[in-house]
Formats: sequence, structure tokens, C-alpha cells
Amino acid sequence: MMPAPVPVPRTTIRTSVGPIAPATTAQLQAAHAARPWQGSNALHRMIDRLSALVGHFDQYAPDDAGDGDEPWYPTCSATLMRTHNESINRLPTTVEAGLDIRFTPPFRGQDMLETVREILGPECDIKVLVTSEPTHLAPD
Repeated sequence: MMPAPVPVPRTTIRTSVGPIAPATTAQLQAAHAARPWQGSNALHRMIDRLSALVGHFDQYAPDDAGDGDEPWYPTCSATLMRTHNESINRLPTTVEAGLDIRFTPPFRGQDMLETVREILGPECDIKVLVTSEPTHLAPD
């Protein structure tokens, strides 16, 4: 027996979200994990930079975020992080991270990318995988 369908309220979405999916890579100095002061841990550095970036986007969340009825607002979610390190006693020299950034008007993709570049810093190579500008439709 199939369960009864759940009614879905009919709504019109008048704003589309502009996604940006950048991939970032940081490459730093290698070192043995027993002597971390001899190198730079790319994984630690990326975690710090991503925390700063996500923290920046927190300012856009409305006070009632999470109530289920809030308007769209700019968000940044770290969705992927990996190193090519296959040894647990070696600091990773390279780390890759994937981000999903969503925004609505009046924000623009170029502005969001500039913010990402500024916060992540010059040691991160940013490659945009997907992007589109948001749209806002008139109610009529």
C-alpha cells in the first residue's frame, strides 16, 4: 500500500540563487609531522582560511535563520577537502577544498569572488567550476 501524498504548498519563487562553486588549492613547504616547525601544514592553513570565509558569510544570516521561513541570504559551505598525502607522519604540502557559495540580488558573482580571493589570500589558487548570476523577477 502506498502512503498518501503529502500536499505541497504552491509558491512562486521570484528570486533565483546565483551559485559559485570554486575549488581552491594551497601549496606550502613540506616537513615531517614530528618537526612541523620546519614546514607549513597546508591542511591547517586551509582550515583556518575556510573558517574565516564561512565566518564572513555568517554576517548575512538573519536573526531568525533556521525558522524555515526566512528569505534567501548569501551562504558559503565548505563541501570538500582533500590532500594527496598518503602518509600520516608527513605534513601535507597541498590541499584542495570545494566550496558552494549561494547569493541573491543585489550581490553579484564578481563581488563574491573578490571577497573569496581576499579572505583566502594569495596562497590559494582559486578555480571557478560553476557560476551564474542570480535573477529577481517582478511580481507581476
